[in-house]
Amino acid sequence: MVRPKQPRSEPEQAADQTQTQNRSPDSPDMMQLLQATLEGHSKQFDKILQAIQDTKTTLETKIDTVALDLGILRADHRKLAERVTELESGSLTVQPTIHQLQKEVRDMAVDVGALQRRAEEAEGRTRRNNIRFVGFPEKAEAKNSDLFLEEWLGATVLGGNLPKFFSVERSHRTPGRPPPVGSPARPLIARFLNYRDRDLILQLFRTKGPFKFGNANISAYPDYTLEVQKKRATFMAVKKQLNSSNIKYALLFPAKLRVIADERVYFFLSPEDAWTWLHAKGLATRPSESPEEERWHLPKRRKKKNKSESLGPSEEQKLRERSQVLAAVTQQQFDENPYRVLSLEDRPPSESDSGGTTGSVASETHMPLLTPRSADDLG
Repeated sequence: MVRPKQPRSEPEQAADQTQTQNRSPDSPDMMQLLQATLEGHSKQFDKILQAIQDTKTTLETKIDTVALDLGILRADHRKLAERVTELESGSLTVQPTIHQLQKEVRDMAVDVGALQRRAEEAEGRTRRNNIRFVGFPEKAEAKNSDLFLEEWLGATVLGGNLPKFFSVERSHRTPGRPPPVGSPARPLIARFLNYRDRDLILQLFRTKGPFKFGNANISAYPDYTLEVQKKRATFMAVKKQLNSSNIKYALLFPAKLRVIADERVYFFLSPEDAWTWLHAKGLATRPSESPEEERWHLPKRRKKKNKSESLGPSEEQKLRERSQVLAAVTQQQFDENPYRVLSLEDRPPSESDSGGTTGSVASETHMPLLTPRSADDLG
């Protein structure tokens, strides 16, 4: 049910009229409020404009700095480009000269290698008449080692049967200071006038030696260079196996193994080739290991009992001790010798050395008639 609207009283109508007059835009209070609001907004706008102006000034300053740096970079880049162009043009001019120099350096390296090999071979050839005597005490030769060796060799080794024109051309101790008391004496190196005398002395030492000087055992060995000795030492195990298999062989100068088997002659330029040949003959076996570290194993042999243990060491033990003493003396000689040979690569075999053969097993020919040449080539 809707109630009828009651008329308003006069006081209420007067109050509403007064409030309406106060809210009109032309009233003084409203004008002051609007003016204060406008002034606040104006100040904020001034601050914003000032901040924009400061930012603009800063950006302009930085842009000028960047533009200056870019100008400097452009100038540097232009200079670098000009320099690169100049270098490229210069390299094109120098490149043929560089290629020519590289070719000359390679040719010179080949020539130097050939000259080193020839020098090594020449030094080895000049020592072919030399013998290295081990075991003579220090100062045993007194003041004249040439006469001392001639008299001792003639009386002890040759038994008074001196060959015609037998003479020690020159002899001396290995260079270096005398060793202390109790140490092995330095070897005596002797050069013979005739190579036949030198071969005869070595052969007698090999078949009848060692000889005595007082209480000392004297041994004689060929006088090889350090490089030749290293190359020949690599065949020691192969020679031992060939000797145990009763196969004739000879280690030719400088380091080439000649084997005589089945009425044929074989030449080997490296121990590996000889081991391969022995493996094919069934005299050596190769284990199934990594190919980088292949090692040869010799067939196992039964050890024979030494029936004369109570009487002293066996011949094999004596030979082993003698080899150890020789190795120690040789090492000491290498340490004391100031005249070292240049380290050279293995030279390829020449036609004169290999008899016109080129393979690792150089040739297979029918066994020729052997003639005695030099004692160092017979084992």
